Amino acid sequence: MKLFKKTVLPMLFVALAALVACNDDKDGDDYVFVPLTPAEKAAQINEMQGNYTGKLYYNINIYAATIGDSANISWTVNAADSTLLIQDFPMKAIAGSVSSTEMQEAFLNGGTNPLKTQLYLYRPWGTEGPLQTAYFNIIPKGDEDLAVKMPLTIGGEQKNVTLLFTTGMQTSAYSAYYSVGQFYNKALVANLILKQVVVDGGSTYDIASLFIMKGNK
Repeated sequence: MKLFKKTVLPMLFVALAALVACNDDKDGDDYVFVPLTPAEKAAQINEMQGNYTGKLYYNINIYAATIGDSANISWTVNAADSTLLIQDFPMKAIAGSVSSTEMQEAFLNGGTNPLKTQLYLYRPWGTEGPLQTAYFNIIPKGDEDLAVKMPLTIGGEQKNVTLLFTTGMQTSAYSAYYSVGQFYNKALVANLILKQVVVDGGSTYDIASLFIMKGNK
């Protein structure tokens, strides 16, 4: 736990800062922001392409910056369409965020499901020239952006639930988490933020949970 807090959480804060903050050395009147070119994006996603193994961290206390649990996961980045597919998203990661005992049990016994995401590479404000680190927004995709349907057995009955993700979560007047990530030297770390769970023909559960994926290829 202590090692994780020293290594992963600072990376996430860097990812957040890269998205919303300015570089003090480059934010003067003479700085001209130049977005990534198509060639730069192609080079970055080609470098990212491949198969990864790592962990999904969940039951995160965002105020204390501590992690409750983790599960082994694997994913693939496909350069052809800039997608990241988690082969085995663990449904148990959601159990601790729902209030219903029946839903907690359903998620704990829900096994794993694939989760497809879209990657959008960008240049952080305040940078220029070649980047050693790739920065990206990560958007879960189902039939619609940020809405992913998955099967779940609830009370012995097979149903579908829709996982509604979001691109950002405000934690206070001065802080927030975003659905962003970084890739450097074959290592990838990213945030996923689940907003709600909707049971088809049933209830809606407010979640507001942060998941962190981290691994290497």
